[in-house]
Amino acid sequence: MKTQYATKLADAQKKVDEVFTDEQRAARQAARKEAAAAGKKGKELQAAINAAVQLTDEQRQKRGDAEKELKQLTKEVRKQVVALLTDEQKLQIKPKKKA
Repeated sequence: MKTQYATKLADAQKKVDEVFTDEQRAARQAARKEAAAAGKKGKELQAAINAAVQLTDEQRQKRGDAEKELKQLTKEVRKQVVALLTDEQKLQIKPKKKA
């Protein structure tokens, strides 16, 4: 399973990362450090990072498409992993929160 999805997941993550320019990557990293130091977490942290990056509409679209692909692959991997677990192990998995 690892070999089946490793390349696909890496490619999908690369598509997400390629959306950003070098300047946006630097701004993203600086904003992440600053927001984390300020104690921001979760959605608040992500909002601060997104505000600092200032994506164009085209970049937002590309990022959304790439993240959608990555999310779908991650969902497939999770489904395959859960199928391998025993019933007892499945009970120990925390259900994913719906946004």
